[in-house]
Amino acid sequence: MIRATTVYTKLLDGPDAALKEIKEQLATFDLMKNSVGIVSCHYEFILSGVHQAVCSALPFSTVGVISNFSCTEDSPDSLQFSILVMTSDDARFETLLTEPLLEDPKQPIRDLYAHRDSEAPAMAFLYGAFLPQNVGDDYTDALTEVLPNVPVFGSLAVDDTADFGYSFMLYDGQYYRDRLAILHIYGDIRPSFALASISEDRLLGREALITRSEGHVLKEINGRPVTEFFTKLGLDKMSGITYALISLPFMVNYNDGTPPVSKVFVSLTEEGYARCAGAMPEGATLSVGVFDRNDVIATTTKAVDTIANVAEKPSVVIAHSCVSRSMTLGTDMLREYEIMKDLLDDIPFLVTGSGGEYCSILLEDGRAINRFHNNTIILCAL
Repeated sequence: MIRATTVYTKLLDGPDAALKEIKEQLATFDLMKNSVGIVSCHYEFILSGVHQAVCSALPFSTVGVISNFSCTEDSPDSLQFSILVMTSDDARFETLLTEPLLEDPKQPIRDLYAHRDSEAPAMAFLYGAFLPQNVGDDYTDALTEVLPNVPVFGSLAVDDTADFGYSFMLYDGQYYRDRLAILHIYGDIRPSFALASISEDRLLGREALITRSEGHVLKEINGRPVTEFFTKLGLDKMSGITYALISLPFMVNYNDGTPPVSKVFVSLTEEGYARCAGAMPEGATLSVGVFDRNDVIATTTKAVDTIANVAEKPSVVIAHSCVSRSMTLGTDMLREYEIMKDLLDDIPFLVTGSGGEYCSILLEDGRAINRFHNNTIILCAL
């Protein structure tokens, strides 16, 4: 059994005062034999020293990421330092840190597990810095190689600056711009997952075939240049095709019997190719979609309701929501928090902004298909 609580501070000016506030909140919660913390905060808490002061003083390890917002069940805010604390007598927690991922996004993960003979965890959490030159799918692919059929859940960092220059991964009071943190949970746990991206009725036209791509760079659709495909859809009239690319989500069907996954375009290259936030394999099909505030609210409500009504009431819920969803909500950017607050009753939860979402798709035959998502809110109940 896992028990959980959330603690937070909004004190930026003094690390000592922030630590005192966190300790006072933790004093009301009895830690069991094994504990761990998932951290989410605005980057200002890194610059002020609060993150290091708090996490270095805790009696357990912590992992997490910088987020553009961080909400616990009792406190929604974009400028907040939050920790979700999980504790248990029978479940065990283990945290791992990779070497830098700049030269090869997969090999440091393989190296981390190369000489490990321990049992496979029941699930793994994955948290990483935002590296625009890397493809988020590479991390899940490598982790699936070393931990086959182990469900994965987590997030890439995101901040509220123009170049995402402060999108750090957090590990035991330190912060990194080029690594991954991995949290293993061992024991008899049965995680439940839910996710939401775009409603089916918001997809435009028929599926199109990806005929030429290289990693996350989309070059041809239906045998024609990618820009020609968007022109035929009339999207080039939306203040230019670059705007159309970065503002419209789409669904990618891998045609392998698993559900489609939401992805987003990032930019156009000088050659006129579309650089995407995730892998675009040749032979997959895609459908472009449009979504707005109402669709974000509707899809989030459906996903949260799914988690709220799992067979066994959860002890805790963790959620990560793509930054594109909060941007679409505009001044109502914390509406997803409000939905969770309304539907989850007294269950402790943490919901954060995300630069890319990791969430398993559990198939009926028991397999866990680990996917990297965009434009998605993902939820994990334990």
